[in-house]
Amino acid sequence: MEGGTFEAFLHLPAGEGPFPVVVTAGGVDFSKTENGMLFEEFLAPAGTAMVTFDNAGFGDSKDWPADRPDTDRLYSAVVDVLLTDQRIDAERIGAMGQSYGGNSAARLAFTDERVKAVASVCGPVHESMVIGIPFVENLPPQPRATLSARYNVPVEDTERIAQLLGEASLVNQGLVGEVRTDTPILAFSNADDPFAPVEDLERLAASSTAGEVKVIEGHGHCPLIRDRNPVVADWFERVL
Repeated sequence: MEGGTFEAFLHLPAGEGPFPVVVTAGGVDFSKTENGMLFEEFLAPAGTAMVTFDNAGFGDSKDWPADRPDTDRLYSAVVDVLLTDQRIDAERIGAMGQSYGGNSAARLAFTDERVKAVASVCGPVHESMVIGIPFVENLPPQPRATLSARYNVPVEDTERIAQLLGEASLVNQGLVGEVRTDTPILAFSNADDPFAPVEDLERLAASSTAGEVKVIEGHGHCPLIRDRNPVVADWFERVL
């Protein structure tokens, strides 16, 4: 992609295929190896393949910083390869992202017609991304440092980090705010998620003719994996 490569892992269920597939990435600190349980316990028994990769600016994808809005380009690059694999059903490709990866995956619903369903799990869409410098300054040291690393920006440059966050808003990009796609979207998080509030989930889902909101009574940013996995697996089995 763009003259370089990044690593992604393809997991196949038992059988001959062609299989539906879910392409997934995490956020600024969630590696591609952390979705093994999703595949082993939920997707594989349903006959669904999975591809995992590190999102822009992180891990094996660090050569592609997240300092531009189209972080979904890594997902699309994975889809390019999947379309050459006869074990994959090209008409049943889904995408999932968690946290910042949820923003990337959500963008796909508006930019890549080859992706037939998108699950955005605790993905920031707009609200927390446009607060500006005060939001960055109030971040705890670890998430602030990881975000600056993904953007390839010095951690003390709060103005630039805030600018890049604002540019990543799907509302500011003109993608979310009115119905713009027929791609099914699942917008899912905890009721009190500070980075992906219910308003963001509703705004994202309302931008699709087939959008759904799922809110659970968890706490903080992102549902626990044990709560997330059955919800997204059941949804993909229904819509793919």
